[in-house]
Parts: sequence; structure tokens; C-alpha cells
Amino acid sequence: MEEKKLFSVAYYDIDNFKSFNDKYGYMKGDSVIRHVAYITATTVKRYGNPHDFVGHIGGDDFVVVTTPDRDRLIASESILSFNRAMHFHYSKEDRERTYIVSKDRRGNVANTPLMSISIAIANNKYFPIKNMVELMETITELKSYLKTLPGSNFLVNRRQIEKKVFIDESYKEENSGSKKEEKFKYKPLGQILLESQIITLEQLEIALNKHWTTGQKIGQSIIGLGMASSGDIARALESQFNIPHFDIRNLSENGEMKEIISKISFDIMKDCGVLPVRKDKNVLLLAMLDPKNMEVLAKIKSLTGCTIAPLFVLENEFSEIFDRIKKRADKGL
Repeated sequence: MEEKKLFSVAYYDIDNFKSFNDKYGYMKGDSVIRHVAYITATTVKRYGNPHDFVGHIGGDDFVVVTTPDRDRLIASESILSFNRAMHFHYSKEDRERTYIVSKDRRGNVANTPLMSISIAIANNKYFPIKNMVELMETITELKSYLKTLPGSNFLVNRRQIEKKVFIDESYKEENSGSKKEEKFKYKPLGQILLESQIITLEQLEIALNKHWTTGQKIGQSIIGLGMASSGDIARALESQFNIPHFDIRNLSENGEMKEIISKISFDIMKDCGVLPVRKDKNVLLLAMLDPKNMEVLAKIKSLTGCTIAPLFVLENEFSEIFDRIKKRADKGL
């Protein structure tokens, strides 16, 4: 503030956390806090600036300090990750009815919605924030308005509070009164394995704790703990993506792919999680960590001029294929 640099402070608040904690207990509540900490930290690392700050204020509150050009992206991506994963912490019964039966502070039985997240963002892009008192007053005003809205939302301060908020797409579709074309619905890998009875709920909780603590992909945590094989994970993801799994034995020799590999740098392959593995006329088979990432698909199509046929690979498979392709390229093969 004293240096008069542009800054943005985002205050994260988990809605309905107390009701969850009261019903499921402190151990489950701690798992939620660790999960939100992981989501927030990884989102800021991916979409923020190198020196952005993430802090846990206490309880179910977090803070992110970034810049105005990054705050909306960080908030929207945090909400998407939160909404995709939070129902994991509930029982199947509570997930299906979308609320929990609990007692309010007066002891009355109440139906409380599942957890959502509200993000109040105060920045000095549109008017100066001179001190901490002004900052907290702005955040408090934003938080009060956000509490009146259903679901997960974020709001950025202006001269007057705008009513432009993030509302979960599933909520908008359910309340629009009109049917829309069915879209791809993300289902976490752990949930797929649980529903397929490949792992138990207790095993999933152990794997999730390792995932949040170490940052290791959940699939690799499950494999590393001996709870499921790579084949189990691959079959589960095939049902999720409705896209074939790439068999590493079908990897083309680099000689057949030299022209394509010359158009996609190894940095792009690594950053985007893609590997060109075979070409048939003008169709490029692309092994991907996230085969539903339309932005990446469009980027590779633009670079190569090919029609892209996506396949998916697991992270350990990606590393092995990447190393093979790079070693061959380094040898000029």
C-alpha cells in the first residue's frame, strides 16, 4: 500500500463448513481444510505470479495476495476445482440429496446445502485503498453480499458493488427451466474407482491425504499405495473420458514423426501434457494427460495443421513416453 503498487487481496470463505464439521467430525473437517489449501496453492502456482502469497487465516478462511490482472482467473479456477471435488467429502446419501440434515445454532433441525466457496476480492485498480481498515471494510462488504447468493461465487470491488458473479454452471442449468445439450460432466477419479468397487472409502481417504500432502496425482497415489493397478486406473479413466487409453507399445519411431515433433517444442509438450505418438495421413494421434482440454487441442492443431485424435495417458506413462521421444530426438533418430 505504501509503495502504491497495484495489488489484489482475495478472501476465501467456505460456506456451510460448520454444519459439515458438526455432522462429520473434526477429522473430516481437517481433510476439507487441507484439500482447500491444496486447491488454492496449486491454482495460484499455476495461474498467478511467481511472488503471489497464499495464507490460511484460520478455521475455514484463506487469503491470496496477487495482482488485479490475475485475481479473476485465480478465483474462477479455484471455484471450478472446489465444486468438482468437495462433494467427495460427503456420504453418498448426502451427495444425492444435495444437502445435509443437521442442527442449527439454536438446536433446530435444518437442511443445510453442501459446501460452497465465496471469494471476496478487493484491489486498488479502480480506486485507492489507503490502509488495512479500508481493505477490511471493502472485503467485509463484499462478503456480506456474497452470503446472499446461492452456490460458489466471487466478487471484485468497484466504485459500486457489481452484481456480476460466478455461478456454478450446474446450478444455472438446473434453474434455467430449459433443457440444454448434455455436456461433459467431470467426475473425480477417486469417485469412479469407489463406484466401481475397485477401492474402498477408507482407502480413498488415505490416498487423498497423500495427494493433498505431497501434491502427487491422485491416480499415482492410489497406485503407489498398492490399492489399484495402472490398468484399473486406465479403465476407469476410459469410462470417464469416453476416449481410448494409449498403449505405449504402439509408439511410433521418431523417424516417422520428425516433421510433427519439429513443430511442437518439448517445452510445449511438457507444459501442455501432450505427446504426438502416431500420424495417419493428416490425422495426428495425440496422447494427453487431459484429453478434454479444448484449448490445448486447438493449440496443437494450429501448430501442426493436423486433425487431432486425442488419447489419454497416465502421468507415469507420459513421463516414460516423453523421455523416449526426447532421447531419440537428441540422438537425431
